[in-house]
Amino acid sequence: TLHQAAFAEEVTAFTLAWFEEYFGQPYHYGKLDQVAVPGFDAGAMENAGAIFYRRNLLLMDPASASWRQQKAVAETIAHELSHQWFGNRVTMKWWDDLWLNEAFATWIATKAIDAWKPEWRLWDEFQADRTRAMATDALVSTRAIWSPVKSPAEAVEQFDVITYEKGGAVLRMLERYLGEATFRQGMRAYVDAFKDANASGDDLWEKLGEASGEPVAPMMRTWVAQPGFPVVSVEAVETGERTTLRFGQRRFFANPKEAAAGSDARWHVPIVVRYGVDGEVREQRALLTEASADVTLEGRADWVHANADQIGFYRLAPERGLLDALLAKGLRHLTPAERVGLLDDQWALVRSGASDIARFMDVLGAFGDERDFTVVEALAGRLDYLAYRLVEPADQPAFARLVERLFSGQLAELGWEPTAGESQETAVRRATVIAALGDTARLPEVLAEAERRQPAEQADPRAIEPNLAGVVVRLAARRGDAARFEAYVETYKRRKAAGAPPQESARYLYALPCFESQDLILRLLGLIFRSDVVPQEQIGILLQQMLGQKAARMPTWQAIKSNWGDLKERVGAMGLSRLVRAASGLPIEVRRDVADFFAKNPVEEARRALAQALESLDLDAELIARERDRLAGWLRAAPHGSRAGMEASA
Repeated sequence: TLHQAAFAEEVTAFTLAWFEEYFGQPYHYGKLDQVAVPGFDAGAMENAGAIFYRRNLLLMDPASASWRQQKAVAETIAHELSHQWFGNRVTMKWWDDLWLNEAFATWIATKAIDAWKPEWRLWDEFQADRTRAMATDALVSTRAIWSPVKSPAEAVEQFDVITYEKGGAVLRMLERYLGEATFRQGMRAYVDAFKDANASGDDLWEKLGEASGEPVAPMMRTWVAQPGFPVVSVEAVETGERTTLRFGQRRFFANPKEAAAGSDARWHVPIVVRYGVDGEVREQRALLTEASADVTLEGRADWVHANADQIGFYRLAPERGLLDALLAKGLRHLTPAERVGLLDDQWALVRSGASDIARFMDVLGAFGDERDFTVVEALAGRLDYLAYRLVEPADQPAFARLVERLFSGQLAELGWEPTAGESQETAVRRATVIAALGDTARLPEVLAEAERRQPAEQADPRAIEPNLAGVVVRLAARRGDAARFEAYVETYKRRKAAGAPPQESARYLYALPCFESQDLILRLLGLIFRSDVVPQEQIGILLQQMLGQKAARMPTWQAIKSNWGDLKERVGAMGLSRLVRAASGLPIEVRRDVADFFAKNPVEEARRALAQALESLDLDAELIARERDRLAGWLRAAPHGSRAGMEASA
């Protein structure tokens, strides 16, 4: 097993030295042990000098681990090491400032590993985390990053996407606004002033303000002390040889009724506009503090994107003309993060009722030639949601043809086998494309090919390219019978008993929820609740997966209710909160049952998670009622009309 720690050693050697230089202080503790702990419920824990990890977040064989799994190990180690300064050396005064520890560690871990491996493009992949945070923060039931804590249960509720991902994104936005060197100067002053003591968010704002000469505290209180975030509207006013942009801000809600009602909330929004003038790409900065403001650009803009590198934590709502110009003239100039942001913003406007699904599908069509792995992942993820919630069974064939038009050309380019010297980006894109064609479109030929290849991986975990191996194992489960199910269970048990890298055994454990036979779903639930096959720390993860699988979600919900007393003892407070939140994947019709069950079986640590799950179900119901027929009409009209971009990609 020792060789499985070699990668972690390499990460530690770089990041420990990097943090010492960043903070301007040497590592403070007399030793540094990093321990892989069997049965460790938490992902990791930053005990001073002896950090504990779940096995799959410390141990790994790069020869059989996917790129994403390598990144997860590296970022987790960097996250925990950063706490040795920010969390241990300087400690929050109280749990209401938990975000100060965790948001900072989320942000700086990405920054540190990006410095080590810039080719990993972690900031581009961070967009997916930012998107998850914005989805939660668009709910009425969200909370401010800084929230008062009066009980242990309220402290547990702080360990969520708002603390980690929103907090990290907001710190990144502040660093961009102040400048990297100035921000680091303020951070060093903060750690030096409060080392071996306690501090608060206000203390950090004070030091950053002193370093920058900027009013950091008033600005950051708008982001940290109030819930939600703004949607920034943009319209163009031509004034002679220059374009003037008229910005407006209001709180963004996913709920159309709340969006229409409006809010008095305002933010200090640092905006970096990227725009084109006669083929030249330019940038201009502005700080939006009021409800609206005009900004005149240097020249007449051919296209405009008012969130450069997608660092600002806000949604963009450009007027129709600006959006059309961006899609026609500016799309190829946008960075991958900006293209992902454009897709996410346009989808968010559909959720809030400011746009409709037909318009979004036309925007999607502009990405027919997309080949960047992060943008392809975003496209595939959005299509997967549509298949899960909005596509009627009668329209599934038309939807499958749409997915096929978007991705089959890429599969023809890439094939199933890696080529000599290909990049990890190419390998990840291949895996994403095959997953979309197999899982979302359910193309029989793709599922059959996965079934043909899976036994080779079962015999040798290195037989299939690591980024594709997990996809093949999952797709082969879709139509799998009892013999294949039992083979998966035995492969997992055999690899685990042999001390294989945890990523190799997890391929089979986490593929079990993908079997769709009702008998096999019940068999898996039996393994979870009535055997010792599934380790305690993975029970909640498996059940969350199953609540998001159409075939498994209702049997899983019934099993959760029937085994609730046992589950409460085995999953832990944080695990229960995440499980309750995952109930948002259940059928809309079960909403009342979910509410009634948790009214009778309250989980104090999951009160907000329950409110968010119920609100998400309500939002999905509203979206289905408003947009399902429109999507059906759009699909039935394909391949005509504005889908030319998709057609060209085939």
